[in-house]
Amino acid sequence: IIYFNTKRTSYKLKKMDILSFLLVSLIIFILLLASASIIISFVSILVFANINYNFFYYNRKAKLSDIAYIKNTLIFMVKMVKLSLGSKYEINVTTSDDIKYCGDVVKSTLCKCFYLNNNYEPSVTVYLKKILKEGDIFIDVGANEGVFGILAGKLVGPTGKVYCIEPLPKNIPLLKKNIQINNLNNVIIYDVAAGDEDTEISFFEVKFFNMLGGAENKMATVLSKIPGLIQESKVKQRRLDTLINEPLDKIKLIKIDTEGHEEHVLKGMDTWLKGEVSFDFIIEMTPSKSKYITDLLLSKHKYTGYMHWMDSVAYDDKVYWERLDINCNIKKNVLFTKKPLEKGILN
Repeated sequence: IIYFNTKRTSYKLKKMDILSFLLVSLIIFILLLASASIIISFVSILVFANINYNFFYYNRKAKLSDIAYIKNTLIFMVKMVKLSLGSKYEINVTTSDDIKYCGDVVKSTLCKCFYLNNNYEPSVTVYLKKILKEGDIFIDVGANEGVFGILAGKLVGPTGKVYCIEPLPKNIPLLKKNIQINNLNNVIIYDVAAGDEDTEISFFEVKFFNMLGGAENKMATVLSKIPGLIQESKVKQRRLDTLINEPLDKIKLIKIDTEGHEEHVLKGMDTWLKGEVSFDFIIEMTPSKSKYITDLLLSKHKYTGYMHWMDSVAYDDKVYWERLDINCNIKKNVLFTKKPLEKGILN
């Protein structure tokens, strides 16, 4: 028994009072945690919704009524809440191009984008569909779960080839499964990193999020300070010009998305670049590597660079590109080509 004394009164505080106080304190603490979780979830929703704003463009482009637009927006927000709470949700998607994808929307970035937006980087998709023809070769460096590799496999047909370069171990099973359910026999997977020498390198993988893995990812380096969040593993690295033995005139497009490793990837194909090559690049630029890439491709090898001003298909179903400044410092997909862009690609 605890005695609580004041000048006016003397109160005998019993064990039940203490338990009641602790219970109320616990309830208040839980409510505070819940409030913090709601705020964090709401902020996450806003951030992710900003990244995935294509959903709203597609609804407006379809000229839906205001009621239908509000309804679809609410559905979108409910989906975002489910994702922010980590709800497991297995989906199977068939796109308008008759391409199938499967996976868990929480674990799979690809499925998350299709679940929310019904698309993934549509400007890149549009360019692939414009440029890749039957019999072409497409190289996807940083293939992730295969969204562009599978599309390319359909476009180049049985006489063409697609090379998917993907070093992240947890992406390989889903990549293989997506290729299998699309019945593609022309897609070749190399579970290695592309670089400037044939060796073994350290690869950093952020657990629970498969878009931050890489050999030189600054975000992964920062997050490594949090115990148990970063997993480091050793992966094989190969030069592209020794890994892939194909006629250079058959290679139509090389896509590079390596989270800061682009310089090493390009150095690993310098024997190709010394020749008379005509293939295009789509490179997700990293600000710290922008100068090297523009000096190499724009100045030395006389490519022209274009970037799209938003990763979305506009209201008139066109993708708008603008000329790349040689002094750029950006984090965007950039197209490098030696050819004039076809009508409908550059507007």
